[in-house]
This record gives sequence, structure tokens and C-alpha cells, in this order.
Amino acid sequence: MRITRLLSALALAATAGAGLAAAQQSFTDAGNVPTGPFPVVNDSRPFGTLTFYPDRASFQAVNPGLPDFLGRSVPPGGITACSPPLDSATSDDCFRAGSVIPGFSLNIAFGGGGGQYAVLDHALGLPCVGVGPNSFADEADWDLSPAVAAVAFDLYTPLGGGEPFTVEIFGPDGSLGRAPITGGGTSASFFGVDTVDPGGIVRVEIREGIDGTGDLYCDLEFGGAPVPVTLQGIDVQ
Repeated sequence: MRITRLLSALALAATAGAGLAAAQQSFTDAGNVPTGPFPVVNDSRPFGTLTFYPDRASFQAVNPGLPDFLGRSVPPGGITACSPPLDSATSDDCFRAGSVIPGFSLNIAFGGGGGQYAVLDHALGLPCVGVGPNSFADEADWDLSPAVAAVAFDLYTPLGGGEPFTVEIFGPDGSLGRAPITGGGTSASFFGVDTVDPGGIVRVEIREGIDGTGDLYCDLEFGGAPVPVTLQGIDVQ
């Protein structure tokens, strides 16, 4: 049996210097910030009823299936901010109507920023289309309905590397546990988890340990027991 799999991926936004840190407060402000290769650090640990996976291959071996999701409206190389939530009802400058699969929503935990989410289409050195809070002061919450048994995603922090994050997994009755993950710049930091908790996973909260940076997510996967759904995913290319 498994525990809810959650892959935390978040990253995107620190700066390459104090002056840049003061000037860049969101992804839509950060178009000209230089990037470079940064080391990837993956750190996931079992907690309570949760089982964590060290990489996507081991996660998908237990939970196969990653449908593509190709409906964003942002042009290649572009950065666009939109108002949450991001879900299957979304129809805006970021995603076309009907292009977002059902079962999840991205909400922004307002931390003093603009409360918007950003979509970056291979911008700032990303090898994928990334989604996350536009303001570096805000945080990301992924809500899952119906509850699922497994979650995974890649975290990117293209404007910096080494930032610590905490991913907390929630069931219907509260927290199931948490685990750390470290931003790896323009290289993916994978986080995957599953659960044997009968209530499954209904929410994933990702919090950054350093103020003034941001987070982006690519290749979100979710699904499996305790509800009779096949594993679903977001793989925006």
C-alpha cells in the first residue's frame, strides 16, 4: 500500500545580486535577470503515513500515466500573470477554455504580493512551461478534488538555487506530514509522495524558507486511490 505521493516542485525567483533582489519582485518583472546552472538538491523523507519517491521514474513505476495538457495561451518565451484559481474553468490570457484538466486547482496564498499566478513558457531558462505565484512574496497551494492517493511535480527556481522549501500534504482531517525540498535553479528538483491514509490527499501547500524568492511548477501528476480515477497529469510543452 502507498501513502499519498506528493512531489513538491517549486522554484523561481531569487535574484543575482542585492540590487536585482530589490528591483525584481515578481516573475513579470524578471524578464532580464541572468540565469546560470545551479546544483539540484532533492531531499524527501518519510513522515507518518507518507511514502516519498526520490525521482520521477520510481514514482511512475508505481503510478504510470502522464497525459499531456497543451492549452496555454502564453507565447513561447513569454511571461503572463493571471488571477487565480487555475482550474478546469479557467479561460484567460494564461490558458484557453477547456485546456486545463479537472481534478486540481492552483490557488495563491496571499503574502503581500499581487495574489496572481504566473505562466512562463520556456522563459528565464526554464526547459518547460512553469506555473507558480507571480509575486515572490506569495505562496502556492494545490487543491485536489476528489481526493487522490499520489501527487508529484518538478520544482524550478531559475533565478537562483539552493533555496529551502517545505511541502506539506493534507488529508480531509488535516496534515498528513511534510518534507523538505531544495530549489535547483533551472534544473528540476523532483518531489513525489503517496499515502495509505483512507482519506487521501486533498491539498498540498508549498512554503519557501527565504522571503523574496518565488516558485514554479512543471509536470504535475496526481491521481490513484482512494478514489477510482486513473493517474492524471500536467505536462505542458
